[in-house]
Amino acid sequence: GAPFVVAEGNVMQNPMRLKLVNRTTEPMDVTLRIEPRTSAEVQWNTDTIRLAPRESLTTPILVSAPATSFV
Repeated sequence: GAPFVVAEGNVMQNPMRLKLVNRTTEPMDVTLRIEPRTSAEVQWNTDTIRLAPRESLTTPILVSAPATSFV
């Protein structure tokens, strides 16, 4: 399939899978964010994911940005 789609409002959307791995011996909280200086947005199922020691997890995310960001 296509690596991205153009959604309503001329917004580029790219669905991805993000693999998280906690290689430590302690629980780890993971929060995903985009730097404020960009017009991109990221959406995923929760604000924070807690990974147990040595746990790995793959979660879907959706990255969106105005098409004008790519010109």
